[in-house]
Amino acid sequence: MSVAGWVLAVDFGTTSTAAAIRVNGAVQRVTIDGALSMPSMVFWREGTGPPGTGRLVLGQDADEGLGLAPWCVERTPKRRIGDELILLGERGQVELRVTDVVGQILAKVISEAVLARGGQRPAELRLTHPARWGEHRLQKLREAAAIAGFESPVLISEPVAAATHFASERLSTGQHVAVYDLGGGTFDTAVLQRTESSFALAGPPGGLEQLGGEDFDYRLYQHLGGELPPDQWQALQAPTERVWTQANRELLRNARRTKEALSRNPDY
Repeated sequence: MSVAGWVLAVDFGTTSTAAAIRVNGAVQRVTIDGALSMPSMVFWREGTGPPGTGRLVLGQDADEGLGLAPWCVERTPKRRIGDELILLGERGQVELRVTDVVGQILAKVISEAVLARGGQRPAELRLTHPARWGEHRLQKLREAAAIAGFESPVLISEPVAAATHFASERLSTGQHVAVYDLGGGTFDTAVLQRTESSFALAGPPGGLEQLGGEDFDYRLYQHLGGELPPDQWQALQAPTERVWTQANRELLRNARRTKEALSRNPDY
């Protein structure tokens, strides 16, 4: 099968990133570091040279660094897409442009997809985004794509992408579908109308900009912390020593794992 003209679609999420390849109408998920998705978090691995030297680590490797040096981790770079800089390091001395960080995440996914297609680059890159993103954040996403090697990505709102996948063959032109999207960092709702070729928003999208799985993690983290002796819980919440900072991050990390496990088991 020829790989010419294949399309890569990337869903850069708040907590995880996934991608799919379309070739001649067939769709295939992209494997990233052996999994069908990668954590969106990034970790600044400090070097042995002067302050500020080091390199950015992505995905699962970043997740593993969370308990070692939590001050070097940005868990949700998507929530920072409207900012200029991310400050990492124990004293926040490492300044990273948000577009560079997101660009590296996209570049990693693209490289995995290109490897899966025998070394040939996609003819088109499609990126999903929340329906309520304004032009400022959309432009930041375009800049990140350019850093990853694609000057003109096709941007598709997440509810349109979801409706296209789940409802294209179920609805006739003019019919409506409601999309409920509870992600890692945002809660989005939208009503879309089927057009002849795609879907269009039937009205302003709704939802809550700062509500998602990360917030549920934090609520569970607070519940677990409240079960600890008061002096330990206070030390975790306002750490003054590195060991308490690490322990605090590890508790939050395990709260997330507990929430995920409860989706499959009645107790954990």
